[in-house]
Amino acid sequence: MGIFNNREIALASWVLIGIIASFFNTTLRRSLGEIPSIMFKKQLVGIYLIVVLHFAFCIWVLYQVRLWDYTLLKDAILWVLFVGFITVFRLNQVSENKNYFRDAILDNLKLTVLLEFIVGLYTFSLVAEFIIVPIAIFIVLLLEVAKTNQKYEAVRKVVSFIVIVYSVFLLSYSIYHIISNFKDFATVGTLRSFFLAPLLSVLFLPLIYCMSVYMIYETTFIVIRRAIPVHLLGQARKYAIIQLGLNTSALIRWRSGLFRKEVRTSTDILNSIEEIKKRQAIEKRPPPISYEDGWSPFEAKNFLAKEGIPTGYYNHSWEKDWSAMSTYVNLDNSIIPNNIAYYVCGSEFAATKLWLVANISSLENSILAHKALVEYSKVLYKKALRGDFPEVIENALWLGENQILTLASVNISVSKNIWESKIPGYNLNFEIKHVKDNSSLSV
Repeated sequence: MGIFNNREIALASWVLIGIIASFFNTTLRRSLGEIPSIMFKKQLVGIYLIVVLHFAFCIWVLYQVRLWDYTLLKDAILWVLFVGFITVFRLNQVSENKNYFRDAILDNLKLTVLLEFIVGLYTFSLVAEFIIVPIAIFIVLLLEVAKTNQKYEAVRKVVSFIVIVYSVFLLSYSIYHIISNFKDFATVGTLRSFFLAPLLSVLFLPLIYCMSVYMIYETTFIVIRRAIPVHLLGQARKYAIIQLGLNTSALIRWRSGLFRKEVRTSTDILNSIEEIKKRQAIEKRPPPISYEDGWSPFEAKNFLAKEGIPTGYYNHSWEKDWSAMSTYVNLDNSIIPNNIAYYVCGSEFAATKLWLVANISSLENSILAHKALVEYSKVLYKKALRGDFPEVIENALWLGENQILTLASVNISVSKNIWESKIPGYNLNFEIKHVKDNSSLSV
């Protein structure tokens, strides 16, 4: 058996064909010519060197414990090229995902890792792979396009079925060869090959963590130039490193909060940092809130987290107002998708207003958007008020009609705002407002 299997040779051949074909197009040829200058910028060369050195260290560690030998050189190089470097250039995901490192470890313990390994063990003839590879790529691209719009749902189902059938066929083909040649399969080399990618992924995590911390600090020091006087920047950097250290979540909150403050002295800088640390301490042990005063903001901001709509931190936003908000979550895969967001606002220790906003610009998918808003509103209502969802409110959400329902200590409302712009669309809002709400924030 050669160094590369037939599937890898076929894929590489098609990539080479694509590169050669691009030279016959002036625009593509010019773009390809710019790639080397972009890839080998001074800053990137330093990153490449760090990654390669860490990769070499990981291989040395695995070699010392007899989990790697030279027969795995190709697999190791392919991993660092197509997984290691790509992971490094996605460092922004680390700061955006609080559970990035936990998820990275768990992903390597999933059954799909074993299935992907088994499927990749055996390939067809070179001619067959040469035909299959472009067809497979086309089917995958077709599936992604079909996901972008509800009107392609029938196509998506058919293509998904084809993908499942082909995947089952590949798995069955590999399992047949494993059973037929079990002695060749059940070797130490196969075991090492299986564990190589998961082990490299775990060993790369310390590098990813260090580079992520460095990136966050570098970004912070660039951002705070717009919020802190020049003569205080040096002190701000020093205080941030000493006071916050590896607490990158506090660092990100600190740099964002600076734009809501007036920083004139080094004392202002220290106070702003202490405020973040104090806030984190409160969030770890939030004070109890009576229902007569509203909801605990630290609980309310997570009412829809399990439904995929988590908010950011509950921060001081304006005068006496405090708030937390989610990012916009897409409700479909159209080019300009409908989306939804969740907001919480109130005073420092009590949330008094909870509301959902659905922005509906893709009118052909409006029914799906209304359905999603109804489902999320029911969850929010149950978490906030622990009762049955009012039928009059549900009907108003489905129909997109204004409605107000007054209960003992809250007002429940649905409101529709038609956009006054060239883009047809509207907002549909669901709001739970406590009688003690005095916030001035609105969507």
